[in-house]
Amino acid sequence: MAWWANKLSETGAVLELGHVIPSGATHNAKPAEAGDHIIARFDNGLVDIKLSFS
Repeated sequence: MAWWANKLSETGAVLELGHVIPSGATHNAKPAEAGDHIIARFDNGLVDIKLSFS
């Protein structure tokens, strides 16, 4: 929540009483099946997250 508020403030936006704050993912879920391999890459210095489904 603090990260989101800080990002908004960089654009001059502010959180005000009554604003709805969503939780969860910022994108749609993607279905995965056995044999799928997924890599999540981040541009802020975090390591890749790799998933394999069996």
